[in-house]
Amino acid sequence: MKIISAVSGSSGFTGSHLLEKLKSMGHQIKRIDRDGYFEGYADWIFDLGSYGNLYGQTDKKEIYKANVTKLRNLLKNKNFKALVYVSSSSVGLKVQTEYSWAKKTAEGFISRTRPAVIARPATVIGPREPSVHLIPKLIKSCLYGEKMPFVPGPAHDFVDIRDLVDALILIAEKADDNRGLIFNIGNGTPIANWQIKDLVEEVTGRKANIDIVDSMRPYDSKVWKVDNSRLVKLGWKPKHTLKQSIFNMVTEYLPGV
Repeated sequence: MKIISAVSGSSGFTGSHLLEKLKSMGHQIKRIDRDGYFEGYADWIFDLGSYGNLYGQTDKKEIYKANVTKLRNLLKNKNFKALVYVSSSSVGLKVQTEYSWAKKTAEGFISRTRPAVIARPATVIGPREPSVHLIPKLIKSCLYGEKMPFVPGPAHDFVDIRDLVDALILIAEKADDNRGLIFNIGNGTPIANWQIKDLVEEVTGRKANIDIVDSMRPYDSKVWKVDNSRLVKLGWKPKHTLKQSIFNMVTEYLPGV
């Protein structure tokens, strides 16, 4: 029997990759609207639609609507077997932003009474990543000489978008046995920004045009690392190295590739 999956945020970075994978698996796809509604039944619900995590997304009402209200409406639906709410590792920040606060608030609505689970991705990278993020900026700086501000020190836990998609599907499959639980999705190893720069320069064969600054996000943690042990116990293992991810991203910016 064909699995029916309902997805919010299907046109975004993570959503577009998830949609491609689900279609390749033969799923029937339903798109969830901005308010959290879709027609009929779904085996799996993936709530990826978000707002507030990109530069310039500062409307507080929209942040709450996209990250909290939509989930509450989805949870009113009784016609599903599993729901995966995609939160953010930023909920662990010592100083909360409007976005991380909204994600944390939404997590509070997930309980063991429903087959719903929480996914907290670390720093997601890969093809089609938003151009305002660190690695796309470094790639453009190397390839085209674009000057960019750069903070060498902070270290992040990176995960390839394709490994994230595999994790989300695995979590959906196991949702009934893990109701209300949180699954951190990351490699478990923080990598510093300067190491990322060196890898991008190695892959492109060119130097980045950077202007070193002390800080760009005052609320940021110096080291981001997630505990992925619960996910690993389900059988998940990342398939893509950081260098492979960067290579795949570089090819997006090369004409004729």
